[in-house]
Amino acid sequence: MEAEKQHQLRNHANVVRAQIAKNSSVNQQDRLDYLEEGKKVRQKLEDDRLKVEGIKQKKLGGIQNLGIEQKYQYELAKKKIL
Repeated sequence: MEAEKQHQLRNHANVVRAQIAKNSSVNQQDRLDYLEEGKKVRQKLEDDRLKVEGIKQKKLGGIQNLGIEQKYQYELAKKKIL
């Protein structure tokens, strides 16, 4: 009887330890997924910023070729890209 009770206690303890390990693994994977998603979002923002910067440079080159006065070019050149 006592041996049966000890066996059940050990079995229950093993089940609880397995659940704790599984939850820990799931939480760790969720955290890694969250961080990876943040990295993807930052990369997309940077890609978009570079794309807009390229368009800005192309426009500046175009108005320089058209012979637009420097003071008007300055307005476009000073625009910040966030």
